[in-house]
Amino acid sequence: MAIHLVFLFFYLVFGNALSGIWINAVFILQCGMAIFFDKGIRERNEFATPIVVYYLMNAAISAANIHIINITGTSENVIYNYIVPQWIDMSCLIWVIGNTCAFVGYMFVQKKSVARIDYDVSRTTIDRAFIVILAISIFGVQLKHVTASWGSLQKLLLLPSVMGVLVYSRLASRQRSQKYFWYALSIAFVNTLVAIETSYLRAELILPTFIFFLGYFSGQSSVRSFFSLKIVPFLIVFFFFSKMFSALGHYRSNYAVAFQSVFVGDDNEEQDDDNIRDLQQEKTNGLGERLAVIAQLTKVVYLTEKNGFYEGATSAPLLTSLVPRVFWPDKPKIMLGQWFALEAGIAFKNDAGAINNSVNMTIPGELYMDFGFAGVVIGCLIFGMIMALFWNSTGFYGSEYNLIGQIFGGFMLATSLYAISVDLQISITIIANYLVVLLIRTFLPKKKKYETANSRAALARQ
Repeated sequence: MAIHLVFLFFYLVFGNALSGIWINAVFILQCGMAIFFDKGIRERNEFATPIVVYYLMNAAISAANIHIINITGTSENVIYNYIVPQWIDMSCLIWVIGNTCAFVGYMFVQKKSVARIDYDVSRTTIDRAFIVILAISIFGVQLKHVTASWGSLQKLLLLPSVMGVLVYSRLASRQRSQKYFWYALSIAFVNTLVAIETSYLRAELILPTFIFFLGYFSGQSSVRSFFSLKIVPFLIVFFFFSKMFSALGHYRSNYAVAFQSVFVGDDNEEQDDDNIRDLQQEKTNGLGERLAVIAQLTKVVYLTEKNGFYEGATSAPLLTSLVPRVFWPDKPKIMLGQWFALEAGIAFKNDAGAINNSVNMTIPGELYMDFGFAGVVIGCLIFGMIMALFWNSTGFYGSEYNLIGQIFGGFMLATSLYAISVDLQISITIIANYLVVLLIRTFLPKKKKYETANSRAALARQ
């Protein structure tokens, strides 16, 4: 925590004197130092934690911010042409202060927890659960339609379809089991196929592979496994996805053309004008550019300079989320991203009254819009605490048979990929899912002790 406090002091004292590029560069250094000095990684191979995922993703986002700042005002900046250049430096300061406060909040309670939800099951139950999880994965789209009015309960019902990948990949890694390896791979494959059909050009495409990666390497005994040949297949998949992302972005409705453009080449004579323009913009539509958050943050500052701080009005709709949709079927959807896009002038309403765009304010941006820097500091501190307290309740590293804890822990890890860059609604989602899991855990039979790879190793040492 000392590292983050030092950097926070630096931002508060010297931040106004730095350009946006330097602010983001210093923040990347901060994240790198935090990872290097993390004892959990070096001593226990506990790299799969929300705070480590935060470090990595926020460093990547800041690198993307630097890129967008460098191309602002040029023809390359097509995606974020709504950026407000005069507020870039202030926006970067909001971003790094908010993230640093979230880090401090997490570290402050890193050894504390809300009520525990970890629960060990037998090997037989783990094996039988595979059929259920695979079925949820296959019929997930149909289940979404049937349970559309369930709210958070629907998300919890579908959660095992992805997090089952993590459970079985960890089992495969810890027990060196080919059976569990193929279990994990099968669920990941089905989820990827479903994502290709329903979540085009979204994180769901790569999420099953990323979850497999987290599960497998978190089950290894040492961090040295990262420097072995085991990591090569994952690097190939991630590299392939990042390369394909740009090409796929230009052909949102035509996969065949997208793959042809990558592997066969383009036939410009058969392309319409829109496709040709897309190809000319390829450099500006890649995965790296899409990570950046600097453009919407400049709009946040612009709106506060224009209208003053919103004093809670921005986040007020979140209060409705506290009422379960089961008890309020007609509850209006919380669409803060659409409201913000319309308010910021980067969206419009069509004749039917629908808003055509949605842009996340980010959590630091939303807090700044409501309450200024005071809101950023206090709100992000609390958000970091929430992430740590709920993560610690899972007992993620305790046992590979901890089915419930690993599924909810996997959800926390996946949430950490984007949580700080979305909006405060994610905190309500985390709390709601946790409460439902805790309720389920309460009605389960008394927990038994099952033999695991960890327990066998402990007996061997004795």
